[in-house]
Amino acid sequence: MRIKLRPYHVTGILTFIGSGPRRNHFNGANEIAEKIKQNPELEIEVTDRFDDICAQCRRRVRDENGCVWGPDYSCDSARDPDIVEQVAAENRKILDALGIDCGAVLQAREWLELVARNIDDIGDYPNTGGRDEQGNFEKGIEVLREIHRDWMARRAP
Repeated sequence: MRIKLRPYHVTGILTFIGSGPRRNHFNGANEIAEKIKQNPELEIEVTDRFDDICAQCRRRVRDENGCVWGPDYSCDSARDPDIVEQVAAENRKILDALGIDCGAVLQAREWLELVARNIDDIGDYPNTGGRDEQGNFEKGIEVLREIHRDWMARRAP
């Protein structure tokens, strides 16, 4: 199975895992967090378009003209040039920190280690949660590492 995530969603999902389920317009993040927790071999493809979290966001609406994030839908974030620029810059910064580009596909456990090795402070990543989410980000990494370790141990011959 493969899911698609935007770069700031790849890092942001760790804050969701660290804090536990949340109720807001990002409800899709809760479902994706569970999929990642349940399967360290889940393939994650990075995209700069609408992703699997966006697909469940109540702010994404049908729009025959599409928007900067993709065809057939729009989002209020796509209507604000400052937000579009901020998201694009943050996504580029994350991709540069990880040394990858859009289209990269890695297993969830590989993404986890790549992020953990290359991004230790999310203070400069407001779409990921910024300084307010630093503790949840760090906890998310540790929780996911433990879950993945247990999962891999159960699968070992």
